[in-house]
Amino acid sequence: MEEQIVTAYKEGLSVPEIAETFGVEEITVKLVLSKLSKEYREKLKEKVEEISDEEKLEMLDIIKSIARSQQFDNPGVALKAAQFVFNEKKGRNQKLPDKVRNPINILVFNEELVKARERLAQMQKALLETSQEKMVVDV
Repeated sequence: MEEQIVTAYKEGLSVPEIAETFGVEEITVKLVLSKLSKEYREKLKEKVEEISDEEKLEMLDIIKSIARSQQFDNPGVALKAAQFVFNEKKGRNQKLPDKVRNPINILVFNEELVKARERLAQMQKALLETSQEKMVVDV
């Protein structure tokens, strides 16, 4: 199915059209295309505005100042900033080359995504019903 998705993209179908054609979620199509389609990855890169080296250093300085600041009610913010700076120094924040791919079965991924959305809808429905019952009791 992955190759069929890539072929459909090369033939000019949009992500929503491909998702509808194959009966999968759009995020699944995007995952496959980002993994297997050089054209799709290049199109995504066109949309991303790169920051200059000066801006990168400026942002790193801001993160460092946040990590060093003691003015936060939530020390987790300073911890995350410190971890980012530490990982940046170690080179761990670098994007992996396109050749490095995580093996993932897209059908399983899509199935789990659908299940998660169904569970979310059930939880939202239950929450709505509970709040409506409470409103009736309160009145």
